[in-house]
Amino acid sequence: HPHFLDEFPETELVVSEGERVVLDCSVGGNPEPKVSWKRVELGLPVTQHTMPGMMLELPSRWRVIIPAVRPHHSGTYQCSAVNKLGKETKQFSLRVTAPPELDGPKEEKLELSLNEKAVLQCRVWGTPAPTIVWEYSNSTSGFKTIQNPGFDLRLFELSPLAPSEAGTYKCTAVNTFGTVSKHFNITISEPPKIEQSELTEELKVSIGSDMLLSCVTSGSPPPVVSWLHNGHLVSSQSLVDGHTHSLLLGPVNTTSGGKYLCVASNKAGVAEKAFKVKVLVPPRISESYQFS
Repeated sequence: HPHFLDEFPETELVVSEGERVVLDCSVGGNPEPKVSWKRVELGLPVTQHTMPGMMLELPSRWRVIIPAVRPHHSGTYQCSAVNKLGKETKQFSLRVTAPPELDGPKEEKLELSLNEKAVLQCRVWGTPAPTIVWEYSNSTSGFKTIQNPGFDLRLFELSPLAPSEAGTYKCTAVNTFGTVSKHFNITISEPPKIEQSELTEELKVSIGSDMLLSCVTSGSPPPVVSWLHNGHLVSSQSLVDGHTHSLLLGPVNTTSGGKYLCVASNKAGVAEKAFKVKVLVPPRISESYQFS
């Protein structure tokens, strides 16, 4: 009748990732038993073909050797010994522990648009399964824990994005064997706006005097401002004071009148404000002489 040569019929093994593991199924019997291995959960025989990375020592020691164990090797392995007088089985419960490990870089930069939907993915693995905590920080405060309402804690959804949600998000994965974190640096693009852009501002300026046109802009990133006169780009340099962009022209002449546009643009959009300029020319009296 087949019998195992060690005194413990079942064995539980808890090992760290990367260790060498030996599952020993030394067996005796007369006639000599036929020995086979299988992975219980998968219902598959253990061979070098079905379980790459494993080595079998058959029939001398009936051992399964895993040179560098990985979490996917965790499970129950069964050794069966059979001859014509009977059958005996022995099971090994193998649990592979591993600290949390990220799939991908530890830092990610995201440039997003206002009202866009974003899903931050903290793809992390470990055994036992790590606990995941999300935190948020901006330019005025340090990291604070934030609640993740989603079912899958590895995903954090931001929708729709508001300007106040720009900053750094951090996911931290923890189990009893280690900790790992990932940072998401988020900038949010906001389309340009110009104060009172819905109104066309009308100006009257006397010929020969200076003219100043101004528009107050906002947006993220700060918009670039250009000026157009009757559809043509104005070469004069814009004056900038904070969010106020001004165009100084002078002395004006009769060709200075017409339509001016303040155009603010960034990667999120374009905004315009129109000015209508009329150049005032003083009356002139022309003298004529007649000779008789």
